[in-house]
Amino acid sequence: MGHLRSLPVPLGVQTHLLTGQAIRRRPSSAETDPTVKLLPTALAVVAIALMVTALVLMTVEDLFVAGLCFLCASVLLYFREQRLRADTAEDG
Repeated sequence: MGHLRSLPVPLGVQTHLLTGQAIRRRPSSAETDPTVKLLPTALAVVAIALMVTALVLMTVEDLFVAGLCFLCASVLLYFREQRLRADTAEDG
């Protein structure tokens, strides 16, 4: 029985699980352009800031504004994920 050897695979190339043949794929825009991830990262930072603000407001017992901050953070993360899903669908 022959031994299977692992050969180095260039970046951007995947191998077929059964045959071991190289499968070339087109790199997505996120892999070729690092500035594409700027907006989702900024939105995530804003959402974290809203959550931290809400936690601070909860400690000083301003529960109404804290609840609004949590709600805004949740809606922001929802729209961020929807945008990321749409961007990945466009990349194909």
